[in-house]
Amino acid sequence: MRVILPALLCFCAAGCDDHIFESHGADVPEGGYTSDWDGVNQFWGDSCTTGCHESLTPILPDDVEDDLANGTGVYVVAGDPESSLMWQVVAHTGGVPMPFGSPDPLPIDTIQHIYDWIEDGAVID
Repeated sequence: MRVILPALLCFCAAGCDDHIFESHGADVPEGGYTSDWDGVNQFWGDSCTTGCHESLTPILPDDVEDDLANGTGVYVVAGDPESSLMWQVVAHTGGVPMPFGSPDPLPIDTIQHIYDWIEDGAVID
């Protein structure tokens, strides 16, 4: 049985170092991330699973896919970013704000694609 995201994020965040936060979002691809499943996965690889949440690499995408397939809304409420834990944590509006310990969310141009993907129905390609 999979661990739900809030508990998993709290557990994994304990291993983060403050120096990691400086680099999050610094290497946004030219033109930004695409507002689709590929762009979300690329963002996780660039900003979440490198240096802080390596253990989430195989788990998080699978959990989100299962969540969407089952319509449980644990991580993503398709069409409603404000009610989606995934958006809340990167936007610092709920859940455990990520990057963990950072006083501010990542720049909007780094995370806007997540909002747009969820708002457009969170389609898994």
